[in-house]
Amino acid sequence: VSLARIVAAAYAYRDRLHEAPQQMRLIGGIMSNPQPQLKPADAQIVLSNMLGILGSVRDAFVAAVDADALLPGDPMERALLTWASLRGVAETRKLSQHMPEVFDESSLFRSAVSSLLVGCGAQLALVEDALIFALKVREEEL
Repeated sequence: VSLARIVAAAYAYRDRLHEAPQQMRLIGGIMSNPQPQLKPADAQIVLSNMLGILGSVRDAFVAAVDADALLPGDPMERALLTWASLRGVAETRKLSQHMPEVFDESSLFRSAVSSLLVGCGAQLALVEDALIFALKVREEEL
């Protein structure tokens, strides 16, 4: 169950990336531009809000460690790695129109989540169970 919380959060973030691409492009543009795009005070507000949202993902990592599903590690770093990885994977969705055999965003998403969790000490079989469980719950919600 603890890994399923992380997987569910990853799917929720993925959904948000696809539902609000204009907001995601704004964030990507701010991040990728070498020149500061925000005043320092505004950047603090944006980053504080972002870290607040990532708090639930951080908490899911803490719960997974407490349940012995993951090895100990910095939960906020893990949440940030999840966020950054999934942002990168989401960028492949558009590329899949041209080379779907290479840029299969769904497959890359599952691999990214699996790799992150296994890298944090999860057993691959439990990660696969969490991915299947999350998909089942999502299908029931639709």
